[in-house]
Amino acid sequence: MENKKSIFSLFRSAVKSDFVISNDVERAKRNGRQLVALESALITHGVPWPENLNIARALEQTVRDNGAYPATIAVQEGQLRVGLTSSQLETLAGARDARKCSLWDLSGALTHGGSAGTTVASTLYAAERAEIKVFATGGIGGVHRGGGGQQGELYGWSVAGAGDVNGDGCDELLVGAPLYDRDQADEGSAYLYYGSPLALLTQAAWSSLGGQKGAHLGAAVDTAGDLNGDGFSDVVVGVSNQDNTTVGDRVPVCYCGPAGLPGTAS
Repeated sequence: MENKKSIFSLFRSAVKSDFVISNDVERAKRNGRQLVALESALITHGVPWPENLNIARALEQTVRDNGAYPATIAVQEGQLRVGLTSSQLETLAGARDARKCSLWDLSGALTHGGSAGTTVASTLYAAERAEIKVFATGGIGGVHRGGGGQQGELYGWSVAGAGDVNGDGCDELLVGAPLYDRDQADEGSAYLYYGSPLALLTQAAWSSLGGQKGAHLGAAVDTAGDLNGDGFSDVVVGVSNQDNTTVGDRVPVCYCGPAGLPGTAS
């Protein structure tokens, strides 16, 4: 039986887990084999059928030929899967309606079901959760909507459900980018994306900056429940090095209300 873990509190399912590690990947891990994560946006959006299937199989075989075990990552049937069978790989390659999902729209892909190729960001996220330390990709390009769009900002280093911060009945998503630069080098930033009945909105509704060189705001993000009793969810954003002299866990608490988050932390 496959090892199934539900890792996304905001992607709840009453029927099945939304995160699945295949039997073969788990077996390879137990046997001490090195695992290599492979992204799948190359399969769904990079190359047409049937060349995409041939390339996907060739990539997996290249990993095997070098003594490791491949773990192609993709969304299928509302599940984020780490490791695909041969038939699952063929189904993904042949899917005409497959989506392409990064972190910002991963929840939508899981909610809608069907197939989706995972980008570098969402593949890295799944690989980290599956404790896979090596990752191979067909290429890196583009920027994240609503994020800083900077090379090396570590957008998506921390991700968490924020609860319902604006009272619309839908949960929101927090994303941290601890090495984001605007006014100061590596001050860091955090972003809030509103949920909706269909999927996350693609533009950040709120963001916050570290305001100090090396502050690393966004090193951790999480929901805090309703701290001030106003009926709306509150959030916490970690600042691991705010005074740039010591590494602590200074956490500014941002209170939420009907209009969303304020611009400053409380």
